[in-house]
Amino acid sequence: MRRLSAILHDPARAEFCIVAIPTELALLESGRLLRALRKDGVAVNHLVLNRIVSADGAGGDAFVARLSAAHAKCVAQARAIGESSGVRVTTVPFFDTEVVGLPGLRALGSALFR
Repeated sequence: MRRLSAILHDPARAEFCIVAIPTELALLESGRLLRALRKDGVAVNHLVLNRIVSADGAGGDAFVARLSAAHAKCVAQARAIGESSGVRVTTVPFFDTEVVGLPGLRALGSALFR
């Protein structure tokens, strides 16, 4: 356990990437996790918001439009967290199918590393 702890606390060897869904509660918990990890000396440089529904996909559907607006608010909150803490924020869109296999991982990778 000491060796693992030493690795986790060495920013040259490890860093923590927080991944959250776009809800207010998830962002509050992510912010708390970020502060706790940093207080403990663990490097945190990335926050990923997963399954973002964009306004582009609303197509006139009222529910999707409300969901998109809520996600946009969460993205703005996440970016504020990122700016205040020096963490890079990345968004990943909501995929219409489950991300499985090599094609799914390629699509996910394209969204993450654009």
